[in-house]
Amino acid sequence: MSASSASPNPIPFPEPQQPGRPAIVPPPAAPPDEPRRRGWLWGVAGLLAITGAGAWYWSQQAAPDTTGGGGAAAGVRTAPAEQRRLENRLRLSGTTGAEKFVSLTTPQMRGSRSGFGRDGGTRTASFSGGNTQVAAKSGGNTTLGGSSSSTGSGSAAGGGGSSNMSSALRAATSRTGGGSTSRTGSASTGGSSASGSASSSTMGAGGMGSTTGSLPGGGGGGGGGGGGGGDFSLVLQELARSGSMVRKGQVVAAFDRENMMNRLDDYRASVQQTEAGMRKMYAELEVTRKAREQNIAQAKGALDKAKLDLKTLPVLSAIDSERVRLANEEADAKYKQLQSEIRFYDASDRAQIREAELEFAQSKSELKRAEANADRLVIKAPIDGMAVVQSTWRSSELAQIQNGDQLWPGQMFLQIVDPSSMVVNATVNQVDVERLRIGAKARVRFDAYPDLELPAHVYSVGGIPKTGGVRANWVKEIPVRFKLEGIDPRVIPDLSVSVDVILETDDQAVVVPLSGVFQDGGGKPYVYVRSGANGQQWERREVDLGLRSFTHVAVRSGVKPSDVIALDRPPDKQYSVPDQTT
Repeated sequence: MSASSASPNPIPFPEPQQPGRPAIVPPPAAPPDEPRRRGWLWGVAGLLAITGAGAWYWSQQAAPDTTGGGGAAAGVRTAPAEQRRLENRLRLSGTTGAEKFVSLTTPQMRGSRSGFGRDGGTRTASFSGGNTQVAAKSGGNTTLGGSSSSTGSGSAAGGGGSSNMSSALRAATSRTGGGSTSRTGSASTGGSSASGSASSSTMGAGGMGSTTGSLPGGGGGGGGGGGGGGDFSLVLQELARSGSMVRKGQVVAAFDRENMMNRLDDYRASVQQTEAGMRKMYAELEVTRKAREQNIAQAKGALDKAKLDLKTLPVLSAIDSERVRLANEEADAKYKQLQSEIRFYDASDRAQIREAELEFAQSKSELKRAEANADRLVIKAPIDGMAVVQSTWRSSELAQIQNGDQLWPGQMFLQIVDPSSMVVNATVNQVDVERLRIGAKARVRFDAYPDLELPAHVYSVGGIPKTGGVRANWVKEIPVRFKLEGIDPRVIPDLSVSVDVILETDDQAVVVPLSGVFQDGGGKPYVYVRSGANGQQWERREVDLGLRSFTHVAVRSGVKPSDVIALDRPPDKQYSVPDQTT
């Protein structure tokens, strides 16, 4: 490297030291502005110290001299004895509620889920029209009732009694289409036969235009109440807004009742159709009874004729005589048979009538249940008050009930409370419950409104403890109810509150702080009262204590309202103990 390119200020290298001897390293040179910075910091610190000392001095000058003379008593905290009202209180926490309220629950739906009797009868009829026929004399054909035909050969036959009239009633009133099902039936009387058939057109699962087959869970299957859907589903359509005021008789909730109204219409039509079918059955039974009476009369006439023919036996040949005797026996047997069958036919008719009446009564009962269910799906307010909507689980979280929710029977979804009857529901520890009395005065403060305080009193105390929430099982609490004596429009249900129950009071007590009362072991309590001309001395006095609270205590003797007591023990040289022997 050339001399011109060398650095003008080369870095000096230290001289090599001898081995084994320490090298002296000079201290690093301070930056040029370091002394100035240190001087500035010391100046700021001094200014702050002077300012703090001045502020403390002026605060001491401005503060009132509570000790009455500084000196030795300046380091002792004091408080004056006061003559005022003292209360022993118990503080509880709780929530607001209403004494007068109504809880509304989802209706319990009644009625058969199978749809029995909804279409006028659910069993397939095996006889159509109640066909009855009577065989006439002289081979002539006579037909009575229905679409029956009869043929006879001159012999009398009783008919109609073997017809299934209950089946005829169901066939006449049934509206169950079931596709293109045909029903056929036959009845025979003597040598006569009758047959009838009827086919029902396909008119839906319920017949007569019923929509039950197209409804979820409707018709024969029947939907369960609450969560099952169908006629008995409970889907909320209308609901009063939470916090709104409602009047008695006002609709506060309505559930979807389209399916139930369809069910109601079906049962109304079914009852009308069943009633008409019963009238038809009564008429057909009357025709059958008249036909039996006519058959018996014909058999009686045939018997009388046979008896008259017996008188001609002397003039008849042996063969004709035998024929006459056989005809007489046949006529007598037929007449007796018809006479004996009357009671069986009558019993059968009564059974069919009773069965039809029971089915008709069941249809009317289902109609009444459907009407009641339709009315239950519209809920009206039973009292005047405020609507409070309850909560339910929706998508694994607790949320307020709203329109469109599927509820289950018996679920509480709304409360209507009377705001003028507000109460506070609280709990008290089992240790403190014996201190409470019915009617004890209390003051209620609201967390939501710090400036609001209302008077109250103990209204009721529970007789059985309950587990204290998330606390251990051995921590028992007893419910207590307080009734508010004042009304404020801001007070609504479920507000968190604190309640101060006034257990005892002393209106003219000399009150001192508890921290100013001292006690050594099991001795009598005492206080330090300021004394001396200059107020720099303390006198120890024994006191008799009375009512106490968490912070103050009433002194019955030993302290006057004008005395100042020490809250800390004064130094030993600054107080005197009076002679207790005099």
